[in-house]
Amino acid sequence: MKTVIPSNPYDAKGLLISAIEDNDPVLFFEPKRIYNGPFDGFFDRPLTPWAKTDAADVPEGYYKVPLGKAAVVREGEEVTILSYGTMVHVTLATVRELDIDAEVIDLRSIVPLDIETIEESVKKTGRCVVVHEATRTNGFGAELAALVQERCFYHLEAPCSGRPASTRPTPLARVGLFPGPCAHRHSHQKSSGGLRRMARFEFRLPDIGEGIAEAEIVAWHVKVGDTIEEDQQLADLMTDKATVEMESPVAGKILQLAGEVGEQIPIGSILAVIETEGAAAADAPAKAEPVEEEVPLADGAVAPTEAQEENIPVTKVAEQAPPPPSPRVEPEVAEKEPSHGKVLTSPAVRARARDLGIDLSQVKTTGDRVRHSDLDAYLLYNGGTVAARGSTSAPRTDETIKVVGLRRKIAENMAEANRRIQHFTLVEEFDVTALEEARQIMNRDRGNNPKLTLLPFLITAMSRALADWPMLNATFDDEAMVVTRHGPVHMGMATQTPNGLMVATIRDAQGKSIWELAAEITRLSEAARTGKASREELSGATFTISSLGPMGGITSTPVVNPPQVAIVAVNKIEEKLVPIDDEIEIRKRMNLSLSCDHRVVDGWDAASFMQALKPLIENPLRLLS
Repeated sequence: MKTVIPSNPYDAKGLLISAIEDNDPVLFFEPKRIYNGPFDGFFDRPLTPWAKTDAADVPEGYYKVPLGKAAVVREGEEVTILSYGTMVHVTLATVRELDIDAEVIDLRSIVPLDIETIEESVKKTGRCVVVHEATRTNGFGAELAALVQERCFYHLEAPCSGRPASTRPTPLARVGLFPGPCAHRHSHQKSSGGLRRMARFEFRLPDIGEGIAEAEIVAWHVKVGDTIEEDQQLADLMTDKATVEMESPVAGKILQLAGEVGEQIPIGSILAVIETEGAAAADAPAKAEPVEEEVPLADGAVAPTEAQEENIPVTKVAEQAPPPPSPRVEPEVAEKEPSHGKVLTSPAVRARARDLGIDLSQVKTTGDRVRHSDLDAYLLYNGGTVAARGSTSAPRTDETIKVVGLRRKIAENMAEANRRIQHFTLVEEFDVTALEEARQIMNRDRGNNPKLTLLPFLITAMSRALADWPMLNATFDDEAMVVTRHGPVHMGMATQTPNGLMVATIRDAQGKSIWELAAEITRLSEAARTGKASREELSGATFTISSLGPMGGITSTPVVNPPQVAIVAVNKIEEKLVPIDDEIEIRKRMNLSLSCDHRVVDGWDAASFMQALKPLIENPLRLLS
């Protein structure tokens, strides 16, 4: 199955002919938004018809645009921008407005993908941006970004990152086409062109999903009196355990902010009041403009209702010279000589060199690229005199940090747990020599499976043992005095994130294989660290496991997460001399620390559960059978 998305009439005809003549099925997308002309992303500007652009010059005869061949529609040196369909024109308009030295590539075909043209451009610029229209998750841009990082890893200046716009107010709300919770405004004025201009803009907190009613302000990035740009970040808000960045949909001056850091504000309430440019023009009398034609705004493929038509702005403009024609998109891409002047290395090494103030071109290497060992040798050769960027000998000062957001929730939960739960902790030592050997063997032959840590094995062992000791796989409602012993094991997994500790939930852990658990651990950990975990993925656990890996210490006293009644902490592995059959052997030993709610779990139950774990953990073949 092949997929094509043209961005102009010339390509549309050429690609359509290629699609019809191709032996394989071809999915042909027609971007509805550019039926009437190249939409540039500005809803409040007149649309330039195709007839006034070079792209409208479509030959009447037969020609083909080859499938799987991208077009460089703008050459540049600083950054590569990949796009297709409508977003090609949005990208070109943005690049012109911001005066960016960008190389813009129209992909034309999504499948097959012209990775050679992309790779050649990224190797030259060292930076790549993917601009596309897609759903919030699982968009083609993520796959494309991953492919670019895979093929151009040593040429990129930094690792790949995503910036979805799903939490930002839609641009349509700015001109009243689709008014919503973010589009409340008053003090309307009219400009000379007939567009409605506003003196004040009330930016209300939008519904950011998951059925939440309010959000906590965890950081302000502006203050009253600041002049801000459109899309400038205003604040960080936290909902449950996810942090969302809120950006301004308009430019102007901050008149009012909702509250202080740490305060809760409801969905739909005013987050900020912004004085827009319309305020300055409010006092100026409108000047009549010569009128020759009415040009409706872009994106008018569907006729509006009478109620909507009253709010759709119409600009009356004088006849003027057409804009400079956009370059013809030819079916073949000109060959360019690749750039070889850049030092090959990974983004991690490049970032380290930048922090150390090291010019990579001065670092000698015996391989095909600069590695961390080459930086180490460079530092040793220079006697360690290269100072880290930004280092200073100034004395350290005290810092006062307000406890807000996720850290405040953690503090409240820990205080509540210690206040209500009567903890006791039992520590047991396990021999994990055979388990470590089995793990290493499985990792060597894992194929496309994720790399195994100890956690999938331990979760499997605990899930089996909890079937015989269900009083630990339980939740306790201490107000109703009811204990619920759960059948399935929903394993809570403590995960460290930049903002604090979060507990993600592996549903029905007892029914998953070692490899399935490893994949789920990887997925949930990444979702928690990036703030993309859903409410369901962060709740509903019946038992929790917490591990710090090699930093786990010899023993620990984990705190039970109510309403659960038990939690296990995994401590680090140590090599010890152990007497076995009159011989002294070096064995790998590890402690597990089990904390329980003594109100509903007896010491005998906890000790029995730990003993049930021993044959499973120390004989890993039982876990795999």
